[in-house]
Amino acid sequence: MKLLTRVENSFAFLLFYLALFFIFLHSTSQSTENSRKSLDLYFNLDNAELRLKEAILISTSAPQSTFLQDGYKIEVHSQDGKLLFQTYFRDPRIIFYDLLDTSSLVLSGGIIFKDQKLFKIRIPYRTDAKYLYIFDSKGTKISQTDLDKIAFQVHKTPLYPMWEVDTIMYNGDPSNRIDIVFLGDGYTINDTALYTSDVQDYINFMFSSVSPYNEYSTYFNVYEVKVISQESGSDHPEANPPVYRNTALGTYYGCAGIDRLICAEDESVYAAAQSVPWYDEIAVLVNDPTYGGSGGDYLISYNGYWGPYVYMHELGHSFAYLADEYLYGNYPGSVSSCNCDESYTHPGWQSWIDIGSPGVGVFAGCSYDNLYRPTYEACMMKALMSIYCVVCREQTIRSIYQRVIGYDDFFPSNDTLSIDTLSVQPFEITTLIPNTHSLKVNWFVNDQLESSDNPFNFSNPSAGYFNIKGTVFDSTDMVLDDPQNLLVDSKEWQVTVGFFVCGDANHDNLITVSDVIFLINYLFKRGPSPVPLASADVNLDSKVTVTDVVYLINYLFKGGLEPCHL
Repeated sequence: MKLLTRVENSFAFLLFYLALFFIFLHSTSQSTENSRKSLDLYFNLDNAELRLKEAILISTSAPQSTFLQDGYKIEVHSQDGKLLFQTYFRDPRIIFYDLLDTSSLVLSGGIIFKDQKLFKIRIPYRTDAKYLYIFDSKGTKISQTDLDKIAFQVHKTPLYPMWEVDTIMYNGDPSNRIDIVFLGDGYTINDTALYTSDVQDYINFMFSSVSPYNEYSTYFNVYEVKVISQESGSDHPEANPPVYRNTALGTYYGCAGIDRLICAEDESVYAAAQSVPWYDEIAVLVNDPTYGGSGGDYLISYNGYWGPYVYMHELGHSFAYLADEYLYGNYPGSVSSCNCDESYTHPGWQSWIDIGSPGVGVFAGCSYDNLYRPTYEACMMKALMSIYCVVCREQTIRSIYQRVIGYDDFFPSNDTLSIDTLSVQPFEITTLIPNTHSLKVNWFVNDQLESSDNPFNFSNPSAGYFNIKGTVFDSTDMVLDDPQNLLVDSKEWQVTVGFFVCGDANHDNLITVSDVIFLINYLFKRGPSPVPLASADVNLDSKVTVTDVVYLINYLFKGGLEPCHL
């Protein structure tokens, strides 16, 4: 009788303990969903002085590190000086503008440097990050931020009142998609149907007519933020007489004295974009029939006849860091881009010349007269048309993969697992799916290629430790050069193969209440791991979770199925 009472008391204790940890699990699962976090840091640039305005914690991934010649550099360091993250971005002062010859559709224009600018950079959120350094294009340190001291400014929710948002296109988790947010300016409450129609027209053009965006449309999400202005149109201080409109984002033509250059109030633009906190790219549409636009940290396009082409050209600047392929004038200069090069004998696109790609060569004049471009005129970065040259297309794809990884999910979810010598363990990676081809997966066991099948079944008759790696890669023929391996991603597992008693979590060759307690401590109190881990996967779902605890309790106290019952 006493023994029965002790068993019943143990069962009641375990149920109580389990109930408490269910509550704990629920509370921690919320943070698990946000395990991929980034910091969006907004800086005010006033002449040469940089000042952090605000930092916002975002539940999305930061872009992968990339190199940009003549670009600004970001470095994130730990307390002991270890480099944790590094990447490059274009000089935030630069604003591109274009003028159109409507008879030839050839562009002209140039760039301006704004002395006062608000801009955003995104870095991975890491608890061990201490210092953020920003270097200009000459390698001079222009900013140092103590990340510890800005913790109080970090927010999980937007700082600003949110406008209504419609999701125009959704292809997957924003943390692994490129999220474009459209903001309208000069659209009144009576223009909302026009605004929605304009956004749809631009998106249809982008994803149906322009390569490589049509091939990779599944890598994008698109959102329409319904920004409402009091008056239609935009400011025209260059007109005679000047015209001024009361608009939400404060767009205006004649920026820096250039009639067709449209600028906006940076703070209003970024505030509206916070309606979609995880955004990657901002596109401002201006409800005005006069040709104009700009490219920089975000892009602006008018909504007239050539608007979709202006949008795609400026997206080349803002998203892919492409340069203009027309001449600004007869003078030398430098640009942060891959489609303009100083070398006539061996430009950055030499691989395309070597394979005899039609129309690709070395042509004088690319923004500046000391630089060369890849094609004579066949590119959207030189004339308004619906194609990028192969070099710009290649760079666009690399830019896409800088912001996403090649897979959405994988199985098993645990990075470490154990199986016996008689078991077959499946592995699978759920890849992204372009519209025109499939990504490939190679499977390696201890760095030896084993299979190109996905899923991959692993087994081994001998006990031991094994590294299983699935490598996802995009073999598109639109990319010849990928020096940073942006089109390659991997997922690894550590597998122990050996003999064990299923349910014997504490490895004492018995299945008792002590195994339940051992497993609870492992799951919720960072206790030691079951050896091997598969000994605790009593319900055979390839995961060790609280459901295995319930399974063991039912087996020990309620006459449930034995562990690993098939």
